[in-house]
Amino acid sequence: MEGFEPKLSRRKRTQDLNAWDFYVRALEYFYEETCDGNAKAREHFLQAVRLDPGYCEAWARLGWIHARDVQLACTADPRESIRQGFLAARQAVALDSDSAVAHLSLSTVHVWAGEMEIALAEAQTALRLNPNYAHAALAVGNRLDLLGQTQEGVAQMVKALKLNPRDPTRWLYMGYLSRALLSLGDYSAAAEWSQEAVSLRPNDPNILYRHALCLAHLDRRAEAAALLDRCDELSPGYVANKAQWHAYPDAERSAHLVAGLGRHGLAQP
Repeated sequence: MEGFEPKLSRRKRTQDLNAWDFYVRALEYFYEETCDGNAKAREHFLQAVRLDPGYCEAWARLGWIHARDVQLACTADPRESIRQGFLAARQAVALDSDSAVAHLSLSTVHVWAGEMEIALAEAQTALRLNPNYAHAALAVGNRLDLLGQTQEGVAQMVKALKLNPRDPTRWLYMGYLSRALLSLGDYSAAAEWSQEAVSLRPNDPNILYRHALCLAHLDRRAEAAALLDRCDELSPGYVANKAQWHAYPDAERSAHLVAGLGRHGLAQP
């Protein structure tokens, strides 16, 4: 999944087969991108680092999981989750500063800590260490968009999606790409990418919601409304909770994303 490593890491992967087994099983839950999957993945990664405290990749994924708890609103204490995320991700980098996965984990924690410039720098480090790491390439594009360099970010994400067409998280980045295109006012292209994401993740309210945003901007009100209803079926209260969503540090850009819904009376603008 992570591509060819052009630079040898200072530390080889674990020699403890039990730790490796916990890590591999954890990855199955890691890619679910759900609160339940997060909880199960965290326990497996913790078992891996208990068996091998020097297991860089397991520490990296553990940091990532803590950040994702914040992203998916799985935690009652986001500050503590971010703190734990930094501890784990920084431990991974300390164990192997040449690990692209470790730097991308640290980048992800910085995103949810609101430190976008550092998040971009860490993602760029991960990509420099492994230019074929599709997830790192996509992350660079996403961070560029978050920082307002959206044209550059879109180009990076489109290019990166071709690196690994079987990446299990590609639906997530299609959603990020759709959001970026939406912010640029390219509603048709945004809808094409969000539809592609829906086809891969048809029961994920986050992806359905992003597609609804695109369709509302295209004045396809009935379809957008149906998607919002489906979001609430899958996760009761989801749409109302999205009223507090601020995708970008820039309030004006965030408001633009939902302006189509507001125009059609589907949400407050």
